[in-house]
Amino acid sequence: MPQQYRQRAERRDLTLDDIYRMSEQEAIQFIAKARWGSDTKEVCPRCGAFDSHYYKRTRKQWVCKHCNHTFSLTSSTVFANKKISARKLLKLICMFVIPAKGICANDQTGMFGLSHKCVWLISQKIREGLLRSRDLKPLTGMVHIDGAYFCGKRRHGRIRNYKLAHKHYEAMIASKGKNKPPLNPTQRRNYARRMKYRRVLLVFRQVSQKPGDGTDRTIVTVVKAEDENSVRKHVERFVEPGSTVWTDDHSSYNFLSEEYDHSTVEHSKEFMTVDGIHNNHAESFFSRVRRSELGVFHGMRTKYLMDYANDMAWRDDMRRKSIKELMTTLICKVMSVGNSIWWSGYQQGFNRSGELLDY
Repeated sequence: MPQQYRQRAERRDLTLDDIYRMSEQEAIQFIAKARWGSDTKEVCPRCGAFDSHYYKRTRKQWVCKHCNHTFSLTSSTVFANKKISARKLLKLICMFVIPAKGICANDQTGMFGLSHKCVWLISQKIREGLLRSRDLKPLTGMVHIDGAYFCGKRRHGRIRNYKLAHKHYEAMIASKGKNKPPLNPTQRRNYARRMKYRRVLLVFRQVSQKPGDGTDRTIVTVVKAEDENSVRKHVERFVEPGSTVWTDDHSSYNFLSEEYDHSTVEHSKEFMTVDGIHNNHAESFFSRVRRSELGVFHGMRTKYLMDYANDMAWRDDMRRKSIKELMTTLICKVMSVGNSIWWSGYQQGFNRSGELLDY
């Protein structure tokens, strides 16, 4: 039986032990090389000059040879103005990329002696960098598309009578309100509250042309409903016309036959047709997001659902890379988007006003 790619020895080319043995200067050099792609040259954030600038070792800063601007390792990045050592930042990044389903900020507070707010903010800034630098080039070849409901879950009360209420309301939705279910006002109010916060996570997965590699690119977006209007808008944005698209038998995907080679599988009867048509790449992604939601973060809210979903998409696309490659790629992507626009000044009361719908 072939070895699972996460268990291979070549994946462990950089570990936490290696980072603990690094000096502060070695950690700075590692992050600088990942950010600027060079051991000896840096990019001035003011004038953009790529040169071997003057380094002030005592202050751990550079002075630009061209405009005399002083900058540090995290200047003009999402980590700007964060008073944390490079070695500790490298440890947090290492622990961020290793788990397949993410890691909770609570677990890292005891590992590195940082407050929960500090660790959570750094993790959210990493997710912001991944989200703002994601590749939105249209997918080609074979693409699996599916949607799943998140947030707005029923809360389990002392008396488990919510199943009957849920079935009644599903019948009311199917009949478009013609047959109202016999529910009391409290049940109606609770269901309306759940529907207010319920969101659909749409995933688009491009199947790799290399046999056995699964998918190589994943794009996610959050919408309020899995209807034809929402699906059409995002398919036109994320999928190249003429591609082969596999979905389930949901009615919102019926229009795909107009511009795509569209095939469906009826999940109420089978998970794969006799011709081999399935939607398992999208389903497997949702299974990992569910396990992350329930087992790692213990819940996701509408405001940050897109951040966590894109985080899981990036992890899935990078699953075959080594730890060093993961860290280098993440640092390069996250530090290339400039200053944080959603988390700068969070501890002073400034934060993103709303959720990212149709992002």
